[in-house]
Amino acid sequence: MSTENKCHREFQEEIFDAHYDDLLLYANYHLRDTFLAKDAVQDTMVVALRRADEFIGHPNPVGFLYGVLRRIIKHMKSDLFRMRQHVISLEECPPDALQTSDEINVDLMYGDIVSTDEFEMLRKLYVHGYTYAQLGEEMGLTPDAIGMRVMRIRRKFKDKYRR
Repeated sequence: MSTENKCHREFQEEIFDAHYDDLLLYANYHLRDTFLAKDAVQDTMVVALRRADEFIGHPNPVGFLYGVLRRIIKHMKSDLFRMRQHVISLEECPPDALQTSDEINVDLMYGDIVSTDEFEMLRKLYVHGYTYAQLGEEMGLTPDAIGMRVMRIRRKFKDKYRR
């Protein structure tokens, strides 16, 4: 890294460090969500690093950061508004639509790909954390046989959704 680039990097880090908390407060005030605010500030820093020449040469580098942050917040709010249009409250949702994954009819969802027993095997492995040995013991099979079955089931899913 050249001396000039090193100086530029130090300048950027100095400004980031000095204004991070203020940028975070600004973002949190507008987004009303700490995690989104942190993402927005982080995105602001990324933009400033990608546009380093413009940032460093700007007559007001802090103003540059706030301008970038303002645009990022605007886009985030727009995205959140669009997402919220597709969400319904639990009060509006019919009670029979609120099923747990155990209650959902597997045959309806995956019946054309795997049997209920095969799906249950996958659920025990991936949801409940069974090992091949534990599942094999429960089913009276060797761990290698379980591994082969899982490989075949996964292949069925891949074949179905690869199209």
